[in-house]
Amino acid sequence: MLLTPKQKEIVKIYAALSKKNGEYPTRADLLSSGISRDKVRDHFGNMEKLKVASRKENPKSFAKIDKKELATLTPKIPHALNDFTKEAIGNIVKENDFKEGTFFITAVSPTSYLDWSEQDFVRAENGEDVLAENLFEPGFAAIQNFLKRNKAEMVLLPMPAHVKGLQKQPQHYDPKLKEFRKSFATEYTFNPHLKAIEAHLNPQQANPITGLRRLRVHKYTGSYEKGQEIKRAKTSLIIGHSKQMMEVSPTGNASHPRIVHSTGCITKPSYLRNRVGMIANEDHMLGGLIVEVRGDVFWMRQVQFDVYNGSFVDLGTRYNANGSIAIERAEAMKIGDIHFGHHDQRALGGLYELFDLVKPKRIYMEDLFDATSVSHHLEKKRLTQAIISRDMKYFADLPSEIAYAKECLEDFWSHCPKDADIIATASNHPEHVMRYVEEGRYFNDCVPNRVIGHEMWLEGYRGQNPLQLRLDPKLRMIWSDQNADDYVEGVQMNVHGHLGTNGSRGNKIGHELAHGDVMTAHSHTPSIFHGCFTVGHMTHERHGYNNGPSTWILCCGAVYKGGMKQLYMIVKGTAFKPKHKKSETPKKNSSRKPS
Repeated sequence: MLLTPKQKEIVKIYAALSKKNGEYPTRADLLSSGISRDKVRDHFGNMEKLKVASRKENPKSFAKIDKKELATLTPKIPHALNDFTKEAIGNIVKENDFKEGTFFITAVSPTSYLDWSEQDFVRAENGEDVLAENLFEPGFAAIQNFLKRNKAEMVLLPMPAHVKGLQKQPQHYDPKLKEFRKSFATEYTFNPHLKAIEAHLNPQQANPITGLRRLRVHKYTGSYEKGQEIKRAKTSLIIGHSKQMMEVSPTGNASHPRIVHSTGCITKPSYLRNRVGMIANEDHMLGGLIVEVRGDVFWMRQVQFDVYNGSFVDLGTRYNANGSIAIERAEAMKIGDIHFGHHDQRALGGLYELFDLVKPKRIYMEDLFDATSVSHHLEKKRLTQAIISRDMKYFADLPSEIAYAKECLEDFWSHCPKDADIIATASNHPEHVMRYVEEGRYFNDCVPNRVIGHEMWLEGYRGQNPLQLRLDPKLRMIWSDQNADDYVEGVQMNVHGHLGTNGSRGNKIGHELAHGDVMTAHSHTPSIFHGCFTVGHMTHERHGYNNGPSTWILCCGAVYKGGMKQLYMIVKGTAFKPKHKKSETPKKNSSRKPS
């Protein structure tokens, strides 16, 4: 059949559109090129006859379409990593109950086209398999170093994909992790009080812990033994996620609180360039958690990888990607609120053990003076005042409390590294003393308080610090100004936590927004909110005002080179799993006096 000039013109347009789009043109495609339905009908009768004529006249223009049609007829060979996706892995539940062990827990995210190179896009366009990679290899090598030296086990929590796939390529995990498939788990029980889970969270989620504090992971037992249901509320959770955050929840009136902690991950960030993606990229944490288990007790610590060489620090030891280690002093350590007189001597013993191990260069003391003897909270509580004076004579009046605090302080100094700078952070409890003086309450107080109150008023009038003059006359410490900045390795350390923006009440959200990387105290409740790490306390559990369920935990924190941060929770008198049992460790805290 010979084509007329007009038919040749229509066929030429049809063939060109087929070649460009890789599919047969629709009526709308033809219309956009000036070929109406009536023209097709007048010159060819219908679309099918136009297609036949075009293929006969310009067969090469349909090569791409022919290839696609041939691919549909040829059995599809599965992608090389089709069995290494979130869906293929499925649920991996490991119900272990370890008597003793050390673990490194981190999360892994699948690869996506955001991890592709230019060559990968060409391969995908040609229907070839793309083996994308996103593993942070230097950090992973440092983990292997840690595992080998500490005889530890690795737990990888697989996260779901967060970007839609392209060219039907599966969203698989980095192929380098395939040999470590036995380390993958979606649920991992360490002991009756700690479980790690993969909660299918979007890696872009701003706060991965949102709503999960209500999650109860221990089910009722088949025997329904009395007391078993209580365990559901007391299990701490590790959540696999790209952010490293932590919150604490109470578990009862007389029991230890539970922790909900997200891990950080060992895969590199890859997010879309939009508002959500840019924030997620900012918060992405290359890191993980170290967990030590002994019986029904566990210790947990955070690590962050050096983004350049992959190294990380745990308890004063830096683990390098090349298999070596280096002993490293902590650049700074923030002590949980001490409140001398309410302090827990056993907890301080665990702190001094940490001093010997990490040898901090700078030590920040929070609420070192409690001011119970002049507290405005007790001003109208006559019975409580009488009981405190009877049972804790060092709180009977201000001179007695200062003398006792000085004794405790000198004992504390004796355990610090000799070359360490010790900073008394501006805190709210020491400020209670100057509030007492400001309000003139000493006029109607006991004689010892009346005398020292007059003296302190004069000292304050002269611009002196009355507490520093009595507790630290030789200036062994640096007494910080609450309006000054003190950055150590990029981490703001001169924030107790009681003050927020413009003199308002402080909170972790405001601290993180104001300072970025910061370490705070004050709440007695450790937490991590993005760059804000909050330590706990170093005192006995009850102070008379914190009745009912509690979130208080014995905890301090350290900062290492590169701004790496760790929180050390003191459990059973130590911040880490003891290598050997300590026969000298007392079972009960029988005294509050310095040892």
